[in-house]
Amino acid sequence: MKEKLYTIPLNDAVNASDECPFCFIERELEQNSLDFVLGNSSSYMESDIRDQTDKAGFCRVHMKKMFDYGNTLGNALILQTHYHKLREEMKKQFDSFSPGKSSVLARFRRSDSSADKNPIAAWTAFKDCSCFICQNIKDTFKRYVETFFWLYRQDNEFKNKILRSKGFCLHHFGILCNGADKYLNDKEKAEFYPAMFRL
Repeated sequence: MKEKLYTIPLNDAVNASDECPFCFIERELEQNSLDFVLGNSSSYMESDIRDQTDKAGFCRVHMKKMFDYGNTLGNALILQTHYHKLREEMKKQFDSFSPGKSSVLARFRRSDSSADKNPIAAWTAFKDCSCFICQNIKDTFKRYVETFFWLYRQDNEFKNKILRSKGFCLHHFGILCNGADKYLNDKEKAEFYPAMFRL
């Protein structure tokens, strides 16, 4: 089957004979996202991109990778506006916060439910896991899973490569099992699962 633009990265990942094609894709997506944010395109200078990065921020892992990327000016500009927005949000959280009264019984109960969670701690946890790069990878990755099953159904050469491959890591294997239930019919699933279950 002739390759289309959206199938090339998936075919490249399978042809790389990596331990897991989807791990290969995630590494490529992460590098492309870092290049987009800090690379030669200078997207950090565009106001609409800066609005998105200011709002989403970056997780600890990607913050470190951004510093390792080496674009000091780009990092400084991104962080300047992001931290300015973060401080504004933080001030609103602090202004609306009032410590709840706790009873002696509540201290002994030790509940971890979100209803008992401190609102500042809940806001901090939300901000800590919000990341522009993670979200970009997640959104694009979903499309690759759809493309994987489209290729699996349409392209016998691709299907044979998958059946002869080294397999998938546990994380991506689970994603493919969910995807099979969504994208394959009963006959295709009857063929797909035994092929995936080989040890």
